[in-house]
Amino acid sequence: MKIADKTVVQMHYTLTSDEGAVIDSSEGREPLQYIQGAHMIVVGLENAMVGHEVGDKFDVKVIPAEGYGEYDERMTQEVPVDVFQGVDKV
Repeated sequence: MKIADKTVVQMHYTLTSDEGAVIDSSEGREPLQYIQGAHMIVVGLENAMVGHEVGDKFDVKVIPAEGYGEYDERMTQEVPVDVFQGVDKV
């Protein structure tokens, strides 16, 4: 069955930076599960999943506009560490 809208998808993944450093991975954990077309994952990855089948292995590069957006310094906010209960250092 090919991935299409309204299908339940489970996938293992490894998220890396442009430099190849691993940022996150499902290795050793349960696969990520989502419903295709329900906007549960970033649009760039969701679009790349269409048409793939069980067992497919492939790379996807998601551009910021199809991910979480371009970095915007104006959208950052500093908060004191004491608002994070049980955290001494960030």
